[in-house]
Amino acid sequence: MENVQCSAKLFPHIICPACGMSISVTDDSEWYCVKCGRKYPVIDGIPSLVSEVHNERCQSRYDKEAASGEYSAQAVGYLSGKNQRTIQALAYSMAGPLQDDSRILDVGCGHGAFSSNWAKTNRVVGVDISLPMLELAKRIGIEPYHADATSLPFSDGQFDLAVGIGVIEYITDPSLLLSELSRVIRPDGKIIISWPNAASVARIVNRTAIRPIFGTGPSRQDLPILRSWKCVYETCRELGLAVETIGLTFFPFTVTRLRSALGFLDYVMASNFVVKLRRGHDVTLEANHGFQGCSRRIV
Repeated sequence: MENVQCSAKLFPHIICPACGMSISVTDDSEWYCVKCGRKYPVIDGIPSLVSEVHNERCQSRYDKEAASGEYSAQAVGYLSGKNQRTIQALAYSMAGPLQDDSRILDVGCGHGAFSSNWAKTNRVVGVDISLPMLELAKRIGIEPYHADATSLPFSDGQFDLAVGIGVIEYITDPSLLLSELSRVIRPDGKIIISWPNAASVARIVNRTAIRPIFGTGPSRQDLPILRSWKCVYETCRELGLAVETIGLTFFPFTVTRLRSALGFLDYVMASNFVVKLRRGHDVTLEANHGFQGCSRRIV
């Protein structure tokens, strides 16, 4: 597949992440905001629309991972290739059939492998904080934008599907990500997000027994924030996002489950939640068995 070049004709409604006004595309080397005058460079064909970096440690980590030039699952934070394929298959299934030329936004796209199949017949825009990762994504058909997930450089209602796989655990306030995803989808658009389950028995054993004894896993400062189902569910409800379907994965197994509501065993056995959201206040799922506390950092 030929490299995708960013095009103002494809998505003309690009906005300044600092003030929300229109961006003027003057040439191939620099864009600027018509209101605040902030300038944004275009680096190797990738617009850099970052007004402020909120997670330099995360950016540095994935810049280094991209240096190998490999499209491995571990390079973008998955435990294994099998883990990536399991979550990918579940998310694709939950998204359902898409019309050709659907507009898809992949936030935290990394090297783009997750959305590469969608990119074969649809317009996929990838957003990531790592420029080297976006270079890899561009090679496989993703239209790259260097931007922050909590301050997207797109005006309202442009996408049919917005995806944030394994992103929310790197953001201090999940409402910032979810509100942005809600803003940029069309009124009938869909959102799919995933995150590791804070209450998973396997994760609890890992962080309280296996890691302290054997010293496995990434260094403490690179570890993400684990969140419970209750935390993300209540954030969605506050933002008027309806939970339509819940997908569950059970690492290291490839088995997955779809739920319209969760039972107690789901809360403690699922390694990851994959959730399909739509705009709307008719949220009928109950956050019963709620675990106290919104989030915790892995220790």
